[in-house]
This record gives sequence, C-alpha cells and structure tokens, in this order.
Amino acid sequence: MKHFFLVLFIFFLQYSIIIAQVPTITNFLPQSGPIATSVTITGIGFDATPVNNVVFFGATQAAVTAATTTSLTVNVSLGATYQYISVTNLITGLTAYSSKPFNVTLSGSMIFLPKVDFVTELYPCLVSIGDLDGDGKPDLSVVDSSFI
Repeated sequence: MKHFFLVLFIFFLQYSIIIAQVPTITNFLPQSGPIATSVTITGIGFDATPVNNVVFFGATQAAVTAATTTSLTVNVSLGATYQYISVTNLITGLTAYSSKPFNVTLSGSMIFLPKVDFVTELYPCLVSIGDLDGDGKPDLSVVDSSFI
C-alpha cells in the first residue's frame, strides 16, 4: 500500500511538470522607447516572483521590477537592440518570445568613443550579436570564410 501512494505521488508530480503552463507574450507596452523605459509585458505563464523571470531585449537582460502570473514590468537596459523580447520562467524552464521586436529609440544626444579596430582573417563573412558569456550584455562574434 505504501508503494501505491509513492507511485501515485510520483505520477502526479510528473503530470504537473508535463502540463506546466508554457509562457506566452501577448503584448508589451510601450512598443518603443529609450534605455531605462519601463515596459509592461502581458501574457500567461510568468512567475509571480520577479527574480524567477528572466527577460531579454535581444541580447541584453532587463531588470524585472514587478511580476504577476500574467504581467511583468521591466526596465530596458543599456545595450538593448531592436530585437524580440524573450521571457524565461526559471521555475518551469520554459521561454516565450514576443511576436514583434521592441524598438529602442534615442533619448538626447549620442557620444561615440574612439573607434576600435579588431583583427580578422582575410574574409570575415558572418557577424552576430548575442550574450555568449551569460553576463546579460551583448557580445560580438565574427566568422571567417575559411571556417565555412
């Protein structure tokens, strides 16, 4: 009888993991704005604890300031690019993507630092931006045609 209850418990535990609600982003407002803009993301499957949700604007992680199971409030971080928003619920391990990108706009003036030249092989052909080291900031990668 003890084994029956143990098997039943394991079955319900597995079943609850299988039917975990997949996060879905239905909308976000505003749909554009400068760095530090507060954005409200609506949908389903979010966690009600802010730290249990990871939000990225492209390759840059955003700070989650408030959360419910159907709404997240985040601040657009420095380094955000014109990309789709992703939300990962750390409890379920599931990720949702917005159907359209967030448009990062300029607020004020822009100051450029001096240019930096990077050495590549003869024929660099693929360039990509993403968070390669998990620090929440975008990294640049370049592939040379000799590797293709």
